[in-house]
Amino acid sequence: MGILARRWLIRDRSHQLQTLFAEAGVGSVEVRRERGTARFPSIRGWMECDVRGWTLADELDDDQFEQLVSKAERELRRFVTVDGTVEFSHPALIAIADKPA
Repeated sequence: MGILARRWLIRDRSHQLQTLFAEAGVGSVEVRRERGTARFPSIRGWMECDVRGWTLADELDDDQFEQLVSKAERELRRFVTVDGTVEFSHPALIAIADKPA
C-alpha cells in the first residue's frame, strides 16, 4: 500500500490521541470522531493540497506529480461534482480539553 493510500485510512484512533494528550500533561480530554465533508476546487487542487502540501512533498518530482494527477483524475472522478469541485465524506478526531486555571 502506498503512502498516499495509507494517509486516507482513517480508523478510530481516539485512544492514541488521548495517550498523546496525557503524555503532554493535558488532563481530562474527550476525543470524539465526527463525520465531515472534504471539499477541494478540483482533483488537481486535492492532490496539490495532500501531496504538495505535506504527505509526499519531498517524495515526488514534477513529472511524477503530473503522472499522479493524471491517474487521480481518472480514478477519483466519482468524487467530482457537477460543477467540477471535489467532495467526499471524511472523518476527523476532535479533542476537547479544559485549560487548567
